[in-house]
Amino acid sequence: MHRVLSLLLVLASLCLALPAHAKDWFVRAGATGGDGSREKPFADPWMALERVEANDKVHVAAGKYFGKLEKGNWELQFPGVELLGGYDAGFRERNPWKNLTELTWRKGSANRPDISLARVSTSTQRDTAGATIDGFFIDMQEYYDYASEGGDFDPKALMRNGAVDLAKGGVLRNCLIVNSISAVRTSPGAVVENNVIVNSIYAAVISKGGGDHDLPVTIRNNTLAFIWATKAITEGGTEGSGIDVTNKALIENNLIVHSDNHGVQAPSPAKVSLQGNAFWRNLYSNVTFYFEGKKSSLDDSDIGEAEDAGFAKAGGNVAVDPKLPFDSAWYEKFTRRSTLGKKFDAKAWEETRTGAGLPATGEGVALFAPAYPPQAVAALIAPKNASLKQGARARELPVSFSAATAAAPSKAYTKVTLGAFAANPKGYDGKDIEVVLGVQGVSNPDNGPPGTSRDTHKAVRLVDAKNETSSVGFFKKGTSVERTIDNIPNYGSGPPRDLFVVRGTARAREGGYPKHAITIDAIEPFEQAEVASERPKGRDWFVRAGESGGDGSREKPFKDPFQAIERAGKGDRILVTEGEYGGKLKSGKWVVDGKQYLALLGGWDRDFTKRDPWNTPSLLAWPSDSKTSPQGYLFEGNGDHTGLIIDGFVFDRRSLNRYDADGFIDLNTSPDNEHLWVSSAETVVRNCTFLNGAGAAVRMSNLVTFENNIVANMFGEAIRVSGGFGTRPAQVRNNTILFVWNRNRPHDGSSSTGSGVSLNGNTAAVLDGNVFQYVDNFAVRSTSNLSEVVLTNNAFFRNWAAFRSTLGTPPPTVDEKSMHLLADLPFKKAEGNVVVDGGFDIDPAVYASWFARTSQETSRFTAEEWSQIAPKAGGEPAKPGMGRALDWKAAAKLFPKNAQVKGARPRKLEKGE
Repeated sequence: MHRVLSLLLVLASLCLALPAHAKDWFVRAGATGGDGSREKPFADPWMALERVEANDKVHVAAGKYFGKLEKGNWELQFPGVELLGGYDAGFRERNPWKNLTELTWRKGSANRPDISLARVSTSTQRDTAGATIDGFFIDMQEYYDYASEGGDFDPKALMRNGAVDLAKGGVLRNCLIVNSISAVRTSPGAVVENNVIVNSIYAAVISKGGGDHDLPVTIRNNTLAFIWATKAITEGGTEGSGIDVTNKALIENNLIVHSDNHGVQAPSPAKVSLQGNAFWRNLYSNVTFYFEGKKSSLDDSDIGEAEDAGFAKAGGNVAVDPKLPFDSAWYEKFTRRSTLGKKFDAKAWEETRTGAGLPATGEGVALFAPAYPPQAVAALIAPKNASLKQGARARELPVSFSAATAAAPSKAYTKVTLGAFAANPKGYDGKDIEVVLGVQGVSNPDNGPPGTSRDTHKAVRLVDAKNETSSVGFFKKGTSVERTIDNIPNYGSGPPRDLFVVRGTARAREGGYPKHAITIDAIEPFEQAEVASERPKGRDWFVRAGESGGDGSREKPFKDPFQAIERAGKGDRILVTEGEYGGKLKSGKWVVDGKQYLALLGGWDRDFTKRDPWNTPSLLAWPSDSKTSPQGYLFEGNGDHTGLIIDGFVFDRRSLNRYDADGFIDLNTSPDNEHLWVSSAETVVRNCTFLNGAGAAVRMSNLVTFENNIVANMFGEAIRVSGGFGTRPAQVRNNTILFVWNRNRPHDGSSSTGSGVSLNGNTAAVLDGNVFQYVDNFAVRSTSNLSEVVLTNNAFFRNWAAFRSTLGTPPPTVDEKSMHLLADLPFKKAEGNVVVDGGFDIDPAVYASWFARTSQETSRFTAEEWSQIAPKAGGEPAKPGMGRALDWKAAAKLFPKNAQVKGARPRKLEKGE
């Protein structure tokens, strides 16, 4: 089937005609099942930001928000979008200073923030002019490290991100920001106004880049307090500035206090307007700049002379005590710093302290950016100096929402093929059409149909399913169509991997090539049902352990499956009784080479009357008395083995492994080949048991179905699924996966191995009803586009994480304590997944050694949680180790006792008449 990002499935439900007005979206912490309406709000702003179009507004009620996957990142990606916080629960009042709307990261979450993004930002990937962040509280301390409770900032965290990034034309207003590195980074044309920014490292507001043709950044009416430097403190270094600008800027009516070096650092004053700002206790200068090629500065004594310093405009700047109501305990400690410099003498600091209601003096202390109490930030909106006009203030903010308007009348689209349209573009010109197409790369937006231009539209190359005919699609910027098309992966040339239903208006083109185009109204994924081939019927071949001289008949069975495989033809079945089999010349190798629709059915009783692979198992293994060398895979599908069925066997590599004196596997001398490798379409592996591998159990393509199997005691991965075999999804259903080991770095998430199921490449897959238990790192690890993955009804227990995707920075991870975050990922479908102990009767020695080793390796679970599953007390403590061998007959019966989970279970199988 054709698939793309699951986000597209959401967008497909949007109206085909774009609204003529901006839409309002609503968010309230703790909401469930919302649609973004005022009556049913979303639970987090990210849900709205992934659906907005240009100029939409997102209204956010008071509360704590953690972002998608609790990563603590939010990004506005379209122009004019407004993210508005500070509402009460009913969206009747907006007061960001009372109704704190906090954007934060959940400390201890399985997902750390994206290192390429600030806490909240306007995107640089598109034109986002006018995108607004308004009315939020951001405390960054949980993302950094401190020496202790109330202690110094840990310098090891200095390379981490800050609170806000504004692209060109972005707006930040009415926010409270505390405890950040480089709190706000801005760009030309941005506006930063009426914010309180407290306790920043390096700078509170930084603005760099742009040229003479760009609009100036505007920084006005902000309160900036406590800006720390790591070096050259009080000596005029480049760090420790309230505002640091190198581009064109309007700096007006700000209040800047307690900077380690400069209130404002503006190397090029001719680009800067500096008017009406107030400064207090900045340790080197209020303003530093270059004048006639030399570094110069203004302090309290001469700040009024800024108009003579070469600024584009300057005046009204003053030095004055604002009498800000700082947290008393924090400020008392701050004013005893040992690095207060020489700019202000002891008397000045005594006056500073007494003016704040503190004792005149105190014992000196060394400090570096201890966290400022976040609950004390909002108070700084009201300085006690009544004559002060500079800085941020509480304002009355109006509450209004767009009036509901009637939906635009829907269009009737005529279904056509791209070939038919291309053959007669003038005949379709102006008509509304629906076409099934692939999207393959960007196109030139110039010379488009009437009503389109490079400023308002983007263009994309459209191709038919065989890539034999192409056209150009034009779509409006700032719409859901743009987001959908931008998210379509580019798989290169050739026939498109994914198809879409494109609806829009057909246009004939006089200029340019091709001579036809479509202005796109809507796009959604197209899914085409697969048609299974009819399975041919052949003859039956019979195999029974211990026979000799047989001809493969029921009366004279072969002694080993390899004999039947060599003679079988298309559609034949091979029936194998219980027993142990070693392959040709005891090679421990079976190969189906270029034969289609072959079925191997193990687990028959000696008379071929009934089949029970779990009580009468058929073992395929390398015999311990073999004189041959290991042959790689135990079982391999080679050439075209379409329709191969492998059903009811035990695959055990124990005899191929080497073990130390304590019974643990020696990975250095044990071959790490998979037990099984199959890839052709309609291949099915079911009712089998795989155990004791120094590598993965199964390597399979996305064309294979793997169901009702037991996989236990593997290294690296249990099941490795390879993509690139078309778009049909792998089916991994109702399997039990136990004990998957990571050789070197277990239970830390930093290694790519130690996974239950590994989806590699562009792999479509359905994972349903599986049990994942005791997996070192990730129960499921995927490099696939998640829109092609279904994750349903699986059970997880004591795995380091339930899911890890490699598509993201950092890689999105869901652990067993954050399963609700699966809903944040763009799966094609994800539901019914639970955390629960399947309840297995495991060899006590194997379990005890796993517990002794793994409980020491991970901090993912608490001591109490480990004690709940500890082995029964008694005897000598188990020695920790990996890969102690399981008995193959016992492993074939590792069924879950817990009825809440699915996993592999015994089934009533056909008798084979």
